[in-house]
Amino acid sequence: MPAFDWIPFLQHYSIEYVTQGPNVAKGHLNVRCPFCGYRDPSHHMGLQLETGYWACWRERDHRGKRPEKLVAALIHCTWQEAKRIVGTGVVENVEWGELIRRLEAPARKTPVPAPARIRMHPEFFPIESSKGNRGQFLDYLAGRGFGRDAMDVARMYSLWGCLTGDFRFRLVFPILCEGLVGWTARAITKRAVVRYKAHPPGQVLRSCLYNHDMVLAGGRTLAICEGPVDVLKVDFYGQPDVRAVGLMGLFLPPQKLARILTVSAKFQEIMLLLDTEAYPRALQLVSDLSSSGRPITIKQLPHGVKDPGMLTPRQVTDLFQ
Repeated sequence: MPAFDWIPFLQHYSIEYVTQGPNVAKGHLNVRCPFCGYRDPSHHMGLQLETGYWACWRERDHRGKRPEKLVAALIHCTWQEAKRIVGTGVVENVEWGELIRRLEAPARKTPVPAPARIRMHPEFFPIESSKGNRGQFLDYLAGRGFGRDAMDVARMYSLWGCLTGDFRFRLVFPILCEGLVGWTARAITKRAVVRYKAHPPGQVLRSCLYNHDMVLAGGRTLAICEGPVDVLKVDFYGQPDVRAVGLMGLFLPPQKLARILTVSAKFQEIMLLLDTEAYPRALQLVSDLSSSGRPITIKQLPHGVKDPGMLTPRQVTDLFQ
């Protein structure tokens, strides 16, 4: 039996991991040891990519060859659920088309419950109203192609900033799904090993779409993107005809697929706009949705543009005309 593939699992459950650093051995990636808990100040749990074995640098007893034990500890699930995840090779890693075939019918009949609402972290501050600390965050947005519109973008999408704690030097994107249910935070410095950090891990990214509440009124065109910056670029410059949501990862579990189908029903046409490297997955999704009576088309990015977040305002307009 092949070794458990840790990377799709960690990405889907939004578990922070590093691929380089003083604790990372060759052929490994590292996470915070769930058995050490708060006593692990860094990423001391090493995961061997070739075998799937795992071991903590801090405590010799925190090691093993069965991924089920570590899966259960990382996401706080039952042993049976951990065995299911490991046995299926992580169900979220199934091809898009297969998941659509399994879940399209029940998704249309059963509403997806919203995750529990939470409060924004006290160390965060709204960029719109924080004059003294917002400069570097506005500079980041300007550098991502929003230019003089950076403040309007921060205001429209209620973006926050953080300068201290676990989310220091990160631009915070609130995830609104019938209210605030979490956030994903993008590092604004090149020194960060992990680009995105989300809270709370697990359920929010499994079931929610970024910019969900902003598009509930529906409209002409819904663009399905991946990351939050991609969404902001398309949604801000595409309005009023084009709105956008973000998948926040390409591994789609049942809850998220159901939400995509529910939201897309409010629009006249659905267009998939992913990074260039995700094109094979986009083809599979389009094929299956089209055959089931819900047409969806792929929008190809202009030559030289690797992801939607790199688009200029004019390119967004031209792309959806």
